[in-house]
Amino acid sequence: MSDQTAKITSIEPLDSKDSKWLKLVKINYEDKNGKLRTWEAMRRPTKPKTSAVDAIQILAILDKEDGPEVILEKQFRPPTGKVVVDFPAGMVDEGETPEQAAVRELREETGFVGTVIAEERPVHWNSPASSSSCVYMIRMNIDLTKPENRNPKPELEEGEFIETFTVPLKDLYAECRKLHAQGYAIDGKVGSFAEALELTKPYRRIPITVQTEGIHQHEEAPLSPGLPDLYHHAPGGNCGPPWHPFVPFTPRPPVSSLPHTENKALPPCSPGPPLVTIMSTPASSARQKRPKKPKAANAIEAAVTSFLVQRPPSPERDVPVLISQAPKRWTIYEPMVLLPAGSFSSPQWTEFLNSLPEPEASDLWAAVLAQISRTASNKTPLTHLAANEGIPLHLQDGAEDAEETENVLRSPSGLRVLHGDFGAARLGGATPGLQDFAAAFWVSTRQNGIYQTWAPRWTMFSRGNISEKARLLGFHSPSPSDFVGRPSQFQHRVAQSSELRDRYAVDLYAGIGYFVFSYAKLGLRVLCWELNPWSVEGLRRGAIGNGWDVRVLQGEELSSVDMRGVLRGKERIVVFLEDNAKARERLAQVDALENDSEVRGDGDVKDAVEVLHVNCGFLPTSEPVWRDAWEMARQKGADKAWLHLHENVGVNDIEARKGEIQRLFESYKGGDHSRDVSVEHVELVKTFAPGVWHCVFDVYVYSRTSSRPT
Repeated sequence: MSDQTAKITSIEPLDSKDSKWLKLVKINYEDKNGKLRTWEAMRRPTKPKTSAVDAIQILAILDKEDGPEVILEKQFRPPTGKVVVDFPAGMVDEGETPEQAAVRELREETGFVGTVIAEERPVHWNSPASSSSCVYMIRMNIDLTKPENRNPKPELEEGEFIETFTVPLKDLYAECRKLHAQGYAIDGKVGSFAEALELTKPYRRIPITVQTEGIHQHEEAPLSPGLPDLYHHAPGGNCGPPWHPFVPFTPRPPVSSLPHTENKALPPCSPGPPLVTIMSTPASSARQKRPKKPKAANAIEAAVTSFLVQRPPSPERDVPVLISQAPKRWTIYEPMVLLPAGSFSSPQWTEFLNSLPEPEASDLWAAVLAQISRTASNKTPLTHLAANEGIPLHLQDGAEDAEETENVLRSPSGLRVLHGDFGAARLGGATPGLQDFAAAFWVSTRQNGIYQTWAPRWTMFSRGNISEKARLLGFHSPSPSDFVGRPSQFQHRVAQSSELRDRYAVDLYAGIGYFVFSYAKLGLRVLCWELNPWSVEGLRRGAIGNGWDVRVLQGEELSSVDMRGVLRGKERIVVFLEDNAKARERLAQVDALENDSEVRGDGDVKDAVEVLHVNCGFLPTSEPVWRDAWEMARQKGADKAWLHLHENVGVNDIEARKGEIQRLFESYKGGDHSRDVSVEHVELVKTFAPGVWHCVFDVYVYSRTSSRPT
């Protein structure tokens, strides 16, 4: 599915030192008259030193019975604010050639396995007036008779939403016009290709020579039904070869005896044009060729290849298969590299790793880390390697026949440690203490400029929530594009920083601070609840790393909490290490302090607490706390609040579920005529499973005297 529901939430200036993928540079140059001039441009710092281009685009044609079809993609591109129709494309990774990148990207984005057509190809400059970014247009063959191409399955990474589709070449121009009218953005190369095909339709029939198994045949018809043969006129007067996407071209000497078709739309060609020879390699010849040594496509493949080729050969070890099954992606959480689920766990890899002595396996993992370190821009050395086997929704205690219990703490019990000391796998006591925290292995990352840290053996991290975190950061300052055509839809959200400073957010599933930190960065005070002590420790460390004061209430201290003292404190974040079922009771105590000017310690505050946001971030559903969230939004100090309700919903059920939630909150409201409620927005965060979206339902609760949604 293309990310047609994606949208821009805000646009802000970015300092070049904070950017990873693009750098703004000033170019000093001398013009032809000797005058010194300057030029502003963008450069890609990630361009491999060994590659002539930053990226590749793939022109892959499917030779179908009804005519050739080109493979295209639909993908949301933030700079355009639209879903873009594009060729399959991708960046060239360090350690791989553009051709290897093309094979990898085609497989990952479309599921097709193709071969690159060997040819000299020019560099294409994407936007030479503003950027040094450049690409190769790589043509590829796809054999539809191969088993792997009969039911291709893309291998998209987290955060990629790409829809692959094909268009008959003869209809490409019309299809581009149709898609443009529907609101899609058409990539410049796709548009130029379509224009070229349309313009050359009158010039389709030119002489060609087809050679199959050594037999020459002369034809004047197009090579396949509906394929416009691109015809170019060379400066010397000779006609160049027709363009055909399936095969490389070999010019032959002039054959004056062959007939020549004059094209009246162009100057006539000189006699004896060079002709195209399409070679079909005999199967016996292909079998006699010595297989090439496998080439590493990225850092992991480079490390694996180097390790395998240095080992003594073994008839039981299929080196090409092991290399092809090595993971292609990874994520860096300093100082750890995390591999996708299933990495190095195929039957071939399992057998190979079981045959390795432990020191040799350790050498392999160290080589993988070293290779990734060389290609990454991280300043911290990468020392630990693990595979992410997912966060189980249920855990089984004890014997095999023991009953499963819900994994409320979302402990990453499936983490597969490959290299490095991740700390003890079990604790001496039931509850971790300061000594356990100090001895544990901690990793970190930054998202939206916010520092987060956690112990991967004990705590999960969901990087897919980054878009929702960013949305919350811009919640009270919507982008100008949000107002186009609907100027008042988000007006009731707009608030200055000074208006947020004395208000509160409540997070009922705090974790390591996923959404807590977004609210804190907005300037809100945050009251949050979390059951996992490891997550609370990560939240505490993360808050300190971001420069925010934090207080953790736990153990015996919870039995005698003085909410007056809690609210009078200066901490930006207060964490309750307890069941969130107690949250409603805790905040109910605050109502009794409504007119106490000492509550916030500034002597100027009339109301005790104004809850502006209640976050309910738990999957597959956070519904058990919705009634409590409603009551918190009705605190006496609040005139309006937003509840953010997380839930997994089938793509076809989202609108129906929105209506159900509206009716549910209407039932909560009952006879309360002082408040109204509206499910004003559904945010689609990411796909959770095929056909299932992680949704956030924004429920706006407001007094009848405050701003109403439109």
